[in-house]
Amino acid sequence: MKIDLLSNTDPREQEISLQKLIGVADNPRVASPNSVRSYFGLSHALNEVTRGLARLYPHKRSLAFIKGCGPYFEPLIKYFSMEGYQLQEIPIADVRKNNDWIEALKKDTLFVTMVDDDPLTGELFETQNINSILTSKKIFSVRLSHSAHLTEQTSDLTSDLYGARIFSGTSMCAITILGERASKIEPLFFGDVSWNFAQEFTQAFARPLQNQKLIEDFESRKWAGAKPFFSPGSKRIFDRAVLYWTDMDGEAFVTELSKIKKKSSPKTLAAASLCHWGGLTKMDWLKLQGFNPEMIRGLVVISSSLIDDQLGPAMEAARAEILNLQG
Repeated sequence: MKIDLLSNTDPREQEISLQKLIGVADNPRVASPNSVRSYFGLSHALNEVTRGLARLYPHKRSLAFIKGCGPYFEPLIKYFSMEGYQLQEIPIADVRKNNDWIEALKKDTLFVTMVDDDPLTGELFETQNINSILTSKKIFSVRLSHSAHLTEQTSDLTSDLYGARIFSGTSMCAITILGERASKIEPLFFGDVSWNFAQEFTQAFARPLQNQKLIEDFESRKWAGAKPFFSPGSKRIFDRAVLYWTDMDGEAFVTELSKIKKKSSPKTLAAASLCHWGGLTKMDWLKLQGFNPEMIRGLVVISSSLIDDQLGPAMEAARAEILNLQG
């Protein structure tokens, strides 16, 4: 028998549960009503926040997107373009130089989108200073964090007055912490939703296993002729080793290494190769960061949990097999 009704849920109780879950329940900066919200993944969260701001401030018709930050903003760019907004695309190379680009933003700029970290390589970007300058100009910042928030102190998981921070959980969950002005946005999705999020979010917001010495030592050994993706001193998350080859497809390597290791999974091995993800433009953001197609094709990410004494020899064997198949 199917009873197609849902029990009413108190949004305030859900917010309090989320605050406790991510460890900010006692932080006065996120205690305002509606400041913490949950969503069904990053795309849902980005749509709710950006389109919600557009509805709240209809007189502001200019937006800014930092290009080269990952694939999640592209659909939004297309949407706002069709809605007649003036789009300002900021190359990530300009952002890395200085903050002069902020002064060139249009006066009616509503928000700027950015990321705290790269979704694949784990590179950390400097966003806090940008966020502070935008706040002083009363421009909203929409900051997306893939894994960076898992490495921060819980006291830092806050938003400024004009800030909206989106924290990724899994493919099916995300949390936002909204600043006072951003917390006024109305949801696009109305109606009751029955979703027991506690277990999903608890697993998604577990702290990653970081070990800087382990990662740097492993990358420096250049097993199987691999080249380290990062130069020494780079700001990054040390829960993964990032390597690349220019004469071998990363997906082929990951597949062969998985056969040898047998314990690997999509959570411990990944590649930037389009053969791994499908499509023709999935990794375009890495090109915008300045990496050539050969480098992207051969880029591989290995979880720190997979690194042991047998991994290096297994990589040598995997590469030898691939080169043999390539003739």
